[in-house]
Parts: sequence; structure tokens; C-alpha cells
Amino acid sequence: MNSNQSSILLIEDDPNYIQVLMYELIQLGWDVNSVNTIKDAQEFLLTSKPEIIVSDIFLPDGSGLDFTNELIQIAPNSLVILITGFPDLNQAINSLGGNVYDYILKPFKVEQLILVIQRARTIFYLKKEIEVLKNENSQFREIILEKGLNPDELISRENDKITGNYKSPNEMYAKQVRKSRTPVFNKSIKNKD
Repeated sequence: MNSNQSSILLIEDDPNYIQVLMYELIQLGWDVNSVNTIKDAQEFLLTSKPEIIVSDIFLPDGSGLDFTNELIQIAPNSLVILITGFPDLNQAINSLGGNVYDYILKPFKVEQLILVIQRARTIFYLKKEIEVLKNENSQFREIILEKGLNPDELISRENDKITGNYKSPNEMYAKQVRKSRTPVFNKSIKNKD
């Protein structure tokens, strides 16, 4: 899969929606798979972990809304977009949380779903980047500890420099010079020369 592709799983039992959505999403270069039931989705997710899961709320073998609770366990990094034909705003709002990213009401234009998928895709990659940064931070922390240094003390010391909390008169003078870009000389020192 190239960097422009998203892996998407459609969980939908309406063949018309499947046909249209598959066609449109594949045309955008995304890797799209579809299943018709929760059971098929469970089997698919044993071997594949898509970035985005687009699921109808009403499926032949259960509620897609209830299935989202299971998705947190079996596909914790996937973001879920729910599709519903009933504009029950309370149900939709209550469903948001965990890895449910958004919902869309039927009937919808494919462009609406594409925009929601693109936003979810951005969130997916930001979450991955945060995980990488957390891991790197943890590794750096371990290295610093192995060197016998206190990382919290180092961060505090550097933070003082960044925020401008200087402790000595020399540091305050240097701060003033950096701000004005022209040094201020004490007249008494100037007259002694």
C-alpha cells in the first residue's frame, strides 16, 4: 500500500451502497474491502487491521453500534465511522467515543463520506505519529537515566532558558541584549576608560 492509500473496511448489508461506495473509494486509490455482517467483520479483523472502518448501525446479525465496543478490543487503532438511516441525534452523539470517530446519516452523498474519511485518515496518522514520538521519548529518557542524569532536572533547566526565567544578573543582561540586539553599557564603566 502506498502512502496515498487508506485501508478501509465497509461493513454494510445493502448491495447498492456497497457497489457505489466501493467504486468511488477505489477510484480515489484507497484499499477497500467490504463485508455484510458482524461475523464476517470479526473474521476479517483477525488478519487485517484497516485504518478506517465504515459500518452501518443496523446489520443482519446485530447492531453495528454494539459492535463498536468490540472493535475497541480487536481493532484498537482503527477509526470507526458509523452510518445510520435514523437521525436519532442522541444515539449518534452517545456512540462517539472510544474509536468511533464520526457518524453520517443516510441518505448521504459519497462526497460527504469521503470528507469524513479524509479527516479520519488525518487523525489516524497523527495518532500513529504520537505513538512513535512517545516511544522515542521513552527511549531517550532511558538513555539519559543510564548516563546517571535526571531527565526532569534537565528539562526544568532547559525550560527556564526557553521561558526566560533567568536566575543570575548575567543571564538577565544577556536576555536584555538579545531583546534589544544592542548592548546597553553602564555609563560609569564607559567613563573609566
